[in-house]
Amino acid sequence: MSVRGISSLDPLDPKEIEKFLPIGFPKLLPDGRVPLRYQIFKDKSVLRTVLTKPKKGVFMCSHCDLSFTQFSELLDHYDEYKIKRPHKCSHHDCPWKIVGFNRLRQLTRHEASIHNSSLNLVCLKCSKKFGRIDLLNRHTKNVHDNANSRFNKKMAKFSTTHASEAEQNSPNVTPKVGSPHSENQKQAQEQTASQDSKEPDTSYKHSIDFLTS
Repeated sequence: MSVRGISSLDPLDPKEIEKFLPIGFPKLLPDGRVPLRYQIFKDKSVLRTVLTKPKKGVFMCSHCDLSFTQFSELLDHYDEYKIKRPHKCSHHDCPWKIVGFNRLRQLTRHEASIHNSSLNLVCLKCSKKFGRIDLLNRHTKNVHDNANSRFNKKMAKFSTTHASEAEQNSPNVTPKVGSPHSENQKQAQEQTASQDSKEPDTSYKHSIDFLTS
C-alpha cells in the first residue's frame, strides 16, 4: 500500500505529507512552471528532510520583509513572485537544492554554515550548532527572543500545563469541596478527632508504676 506515491515502508507520516502537499495542489502553475512544493514532493530525499527536520522560529524571505510560519508558505511566496534563485545547494537531501539562492554568496554561506562538519558555536538554550556567530545571533533573535516563534509558543504551552499539574498535586493546595481528596481528608480529620476524644490509655502508666514500686 502507498500514499500518493510514498511507500508504506517509508517512515514519513502520511498526515505530514498531506499537510505539505494537499490533495488537488496544482502540478503546474499558469505560466507552465512546476511549483516548488511539487518539486520537493517528487524528490523523496528532500521531502524527508523537509518533513522531519526540527521546525523552530520563522522562515524569512531573503527578498523582502515577509516571514512565514511554514516552509511551504515561503515556497508559495517564491512561486507567486517568480523569484529566480539559480544557485543550488549541492547536497542531495537539502531543500535548497531545489529552492536555490539568488546570489552565489548566499549559497556559499549556506553550505559553510549548514553543511559544515565543524560547527563549533552552540546555542545555550537549545544546543543547536552553528558555524558562524552571525547565524547563531540570528537564530537567537528569531527563535528565542521572538515571543511568537513556534519554539516559544510550545515552551509557554508546556510551562502552563506543567504549572497546572504541579498546582493540582501540591499538598498545600486546598482541595475542592466534594472532590475525592477532600472527602479523604475530612474522613482522616474525623478519625483523628474521634481518637483524641477517647479516654487516655492508662495501662502504660500502671506498668511504669509496677516496675518502679
